Amino acid sequence: MSKYELMEYDELQRRIGIEPGETWHCGSNPADETTIDEVDDDDNDMTYTGRDPFIAGGFCLTNDINVNGLLLNHRDQNNTIWICTGIDGWWTLPPSEIPDVPKPFWDGSLLTTGRYLSRTITISGVFIPPDPSLVWYNRNALLQVSALVRGVGLLAVCGNETDVRNHEQTPSDPLLDPPKMTLIQTADVPLIDTTRTNGFTQFSLVFRAVNSTKISVYEKNVPLPIEDTTGEFAVVRERKYHAFSTTDTPVTDYSEVRNTSDPDDPGGTRSYAEVEKVNLDNLIKDEQWTDPDWEVNPPLPDEKDDYYLETGTAQSTVLYNSGNYFAFPIFVFDSISGATPDLPVIVRNLTTSESMTIIKPVPVGLQLVVDTGMRRVGVVEDAAAPPSWKWDDRNYLSLTSEWITLAPGGNTIVVTKPGEVGVPNQPRIYYRDTWIG
Repeated sequence: MSKYELMEYDELQRRIGIEPGETWHCGSNPADETTIDEVDDDDNDMTYTGRDPFIAGGFCLTNDINVNGLLLNHRDQNNTIWICTGIDGWWTLPPSEIPDVPKPFWDGSLLTTGRYLSRTITISGVFIPPDPSLVWYNRNALLQVSALVRGVGLLAVCGNETDVRNHEQTPSDPLLDPPKMTLIQTADVPLIDTTRTNGFTQFSLVFRAVNSTKISVYEKNVPLPIEDTTGEFAVVRERKYHAFSTTDTPVTDYSEVRNTSDPDDPGGTRSYAEVEKVNLDNLIKDEQWTDPDWEVNPPLPDEKDDYYLETGTAQSTVLYNSGNYFAFPIFVFDSISGATPDLPVIVRNLTTSESMTIIKPVPVGLQLVVDTGMRRVGVVEDAAAPPSWKWDDRNYLSLTSEWITLAPGGNTIVVTKPGEVGVPNQPRIYYRDTWIG
């Protein structure tokens, strides 16, 4: 796991009993079979082994919710059964805020971009102690979990991940539900009410999720190969479309071309039989295919040779975000020599059409770290402690640079540089799959 994140998620996970990088076993993915205790077993009860399901009083203990170290749907070391009866606010969208800007000339409002607010999560449940004398101890455990006013805690929910179906082996499996987590703080007074003489106690804990999104318990990191744009091994990538350059008039600056000749489709998008290729950075939305057999036998989207004309050795990387919302990655460059505004290193996400341009060299022994989620850039010493790092190096990026995101699903990342620029080590990208609902 990386040290580049603002929050030390690895340490937060260890604090609540989750070992980073290991598969979190829960009810849908038991570690071992439930066994029968043959020693001092008068009533032939099933023995709880620590991670596998346990049937008690009709409840299946799946161990799938961890509230800052308190494991729910679980039998603890004191034989108290903790049951979660509801987790409101986790499985739905957080509240949103969209500014209302009235139209100055007619009814209604202008189209504006909104944002999601912090998420409120209410965890309801009961605990059943083996003896009423333990009520005070369990109540104290709830109060400790809820005392998140001067700091933050971690709420993690297990999924259906197994050793066979996991985020590394099957990242695009639509049925994969990996464990997710979010930072929490106390939002209201916890309600704890003992309703029976045997110690049966109901509780309700209200938390404020600091971030509106939920992120994967696992962090991914991948090296990014680099393409040369000049020199012997230069890569030239052009996409074949209509409405761009022709053999007689090579043009790559159209933004849109409308139909002026087809009486059956006036105002529609034009197609040109003589058009040959297009500049990849300036695509025309909804343009048509050049292949004359397009309608009869359309090519598949992954048939890159049909869509692109490439020379040289392409070095693109496909990163998969198995969540349902945009993930904000962290880019790390070890050193860069010879970079200038005229000779930049460019990182592109071809899926989202976002790009980031590095216009300054990074000295040997230092690292350029770009945190797109926190909107910060720093040139740091790898051996130095992260709290000492300064994030005041936004000038390493051009003014036109964007904070690159990873859309849900596959993302094609391309890093390019001129032949005169030296990048001795492959940069790396760190990210966590992200969900909004």
